[in-house]
Amino acid sequence: MPIKNPKRVFLFLTPCTVTSTIFNFYIDKYVLYDIIPLDLKRSLFYYNKKRDTMNKNIFCALVAAGVIVSTPVFANDDDNVVDIQNTEVNVFGEARAFIEGGTVTGKDPELKTSDSKLGVKFTNHVNPLISIFGELSVDVDINGNGSDDVTTRYGYVGMESDFLGAISLGKTESIMETYVNKGAQFKASGNGSIQQPSDKLTNSIRYEKVTPLGVTLGIQSQMLDGATDETFDLWEVGVTYEGVGVTYADDAVNNISYYGIGVSRTYDALSAHGSFSVQDTTTTDIIGYELVAGYAFKENLTFLAGYGDTDVTGDDGLITGGAHYEISSDAVLFTEIDYDLDTEESVYSAGLGITF
Repeated sequence: MPIKNPKRVFLFLTPCTVTSTIFNFYIDKYVLYDIIPLDLKRSLFYYNKKRDTMNKNIFCALVAAGVIVSTPVFANDDDNVVDIQNTEVNVFGEARAFIEGGTVTGKDPELKTSDSKLGVKFTNHVNPLISIFGELSVDVDINGNGSDDVTTRYGYVGMESDFLGAISLGKTESIMETYVNKGAQFKASGNGSIQQPSDKLTNSIRYEKVTPLGVTLGIQSQMLDGATDETFDLWEVGVTYEGVGVTYADDAVNNISYYGIGVSRTYDALSAHGSFSVQDTTTTDIIGYELVAGYAFKENLTFLAGYGDTDVTGDDGLITGGAHYEISSDAVLFTEIDYDLDTEESVYSAGLGITF
């Protein structure tokens, strides 16, 4: 019969082997040494390595059986999640490296990294109605050797219930990034044309609630010491439903408002992603938009094509294309190219991304 949870067995077979060795040594040295005659020990193969190994295996089997029945620590159906009593712990990460070159003057091929990260998430089910959750994660420059190779990505704690929604405190992803930035489909390319205060907000309070109709309501504020006379120096509000998100943000520190809409839809092998955003200042407006289309040629091969632009003078936009081939559910080979319509220069990249 196959083992239902092999991770649970592995977690305890290794330490119990060490424990059984100590156990055997203790029995040999202090309990049986002066009781059993040496001849009898030899006749019973007490010191025989085969017998010793058998003793360890029996001991481990008994301990493992007891642990599997009684321990609250086990791996659940998600390979990345370990349950510790009422707490789910998920250790995750991503490493992405690629070679980048192009026709840009003075640009030689170089090895680069992007969006590599490492972190842990946890959810503690306090009772059937309330859960506590959090995340600690870092961005990692796996190709660097400086003092800023590891920087904080997210760090927050929060509380959630189906009835009241979820509230989190700390450094989190911004509402506009979550609801609007649908065009971020490439691994190394893209022009990041979305207009928003930041994709991550420090010192923030974020609240979300899924309504009975399936509509998600979100509001987020940033509280910076001494930045302004206002209690909330920046706040964002948004609504999202079935891949369509609408947001508004007000930055009191810089006196700037932001508006955005994002759409992401999939139709069989075809997918479409887009964003439209506006940065509204007292003197001028900046509009950014990005469109990306994808086609899943096979189950593990996807082709992408995109266009992004801002209405800044001298910016005619960026055309992006790429192909992603999934080696497995955790690894992808990719090749991408950017073509700048202003300079008529291109940048290409080819690399590997791994997640766990």
